[in-house]
Amino acid sequence: MVLALFFGHAHEHGRAGAIRVVVGQYLGFAAILAASIVGALGAGLLPESVIPYLGLLPLYLGLRAGWSAWRERGHHDQAEDKAKPTAARAPGRSPR
Repeated sequence: MVLALFFGHAHEHGRAGAIRVVVGQYLGFAAILAASIVGALGAGLLPESVIPYLGLLPLYLGLRAGWSAWRERGHHDQAEDKAKPTAARAPGRSPR
């Protein structure tokens, strides 16, 4: 689905946009493949007792990101409300 959206957006740029999407897809897949190979080879350097705990790192990162998003859930909306002038406070306009 995401690739279809990229192609839809690339349609505005013609053939060059479609080529960029295809090249980006292959480069992204190659990067993921390379990272997986390096990770698999690097895991062989670790002691076997550590390997089961490697899954805790992504879990920790996800929980930390979720906690940050939960703490900041109202701050973004409040900052936008303060930045927008109301009709009564807008310069050059009289309140109705």
